[in-house]
Amino acid sequence: MTADGQPLSIDTLAGRLGRYTMESNKPETFKVALDFGGGRDHAPTELRLATSKPMNDQHLSDPSPILQAKLAPKQEIDAGSVEMRVSGFRLVPAKYDAKDKVVSFGFTKKLMPKTHTVVRSARVKGQRTEARWNFTVEGT
Repeated sequence: MTADGQPLSIDTLAGRLGRYTMESNKPETFKVALDFGGGRDHAPTELRLATSKPMNDQHLSDPSPILQAKLAPKQEIDAGSVEMRVSGFRLVPAKYDAKDKVVSFGFTKKLMPKTHTVVRSARVKGQRTEARWNFTVEGT
């Protein structure tokens, strides 16, 4: 039995780590776990961004920024699958404008002065994709 079994990489989100139930009377489960589900590739492909605000590695003085990502125009994005996660906040209630392909979220709380990671995910032609970038809130 598996729960989201997949290969791991340095970018794997904690909530996406594959888990396997090992039963001593079912050695085939262990074999499947070792080849990550029969060799199927479940790793996300890259979601292409046209622009992001703030830009990758940008340093900000505003502790309550508006995050915005314009997705590359030629991607066939499933509008209902678009999500945004921010380190320390997990899934945030971002808005997606399917016509302009812009995802946005404004913080109502002040962020801690540190580097934050934004992860945008969506399904493109049925396949899960991700894009990520970092920004730093400067201390005052």
